[in-house]
Amino acid sequence: MTDLSTFERAFVQEFPKSVKRRALFDRYLEYNARLNEFLPGYTQWIGAGRPMSEFCQS
Repeated sequence: MTDLSTFERAFVQEFPKSVKRRALFDRYLEYNARLNEFLPGYTQWIGAGRPMSEFCQS
């Protein structure tokens, strides 16, 4: 029985953190989607490790 209460305590402590992380990740995805509307291909370019200055020239 103590294992369950230990698990529950850990879950209660960790759950808010995971919800916060999820919300931040959702905002990040939304930001990326909006960025791609204005600069098509931008996130793929940066994801490939290319500098922003090269993207502006292309």
